[in-house]
Amino acid sequence: MRTLLKVLGFMVVSAIVTRVVALFVARQSDEGTEVSDEFRRTVVFDGIGFTSRAGGLRRGEVSVLMGSARVDLRNAVLDPGGAHLAVETTMGGLSVHVRDDWAVIVEETLIGGGQTEVQVTSPDDLPADAPRLTIDVTTRLAGTLITTGDDW
Repeated sequence: MRTLLKVLGFMVVSAIVTRVVALFVARQSDEGTEVSDEFRRTVVFDGIGFTSRAGGLRRGEVSVLMGSARVDLRNAVLDPGGAHLAVETTMGGLSVHVRDDWAVIVEETLIGGGQTEVQVTSPDDLPADAPRLTIDVTTRLAGTLITTGDDW
């Protein structure tokens, strides 16, 4: 019985230390604010919501490991030359919310059963000069949603 309690205690302490270290690493790698034209967010064993209000969004990066993130870009203005967003999800979930008048081009890499669902206006249905957002999606055993709606 004593050995079992030691093992359980070790497991609890290990889980707590792992969580604290993961949160620290994630916070240290974040860059930019809601009004920055470039940002980076990292989520490890956690969940976040991020809303961009950038005046000329050029680049963003979001990495999720065993967590979830909701990234809302609908209040941002894209750079006249277009914007690029790289998202990577491993064993978690990520949603990216975009405006319906943006030409959104999604390039995806699915690994090990990942899934990407894209619910945006077709670029063919938009004017040639519509703001352009390219999203590179890498999904590993996870799910990514890119939508113009309020879905998760």
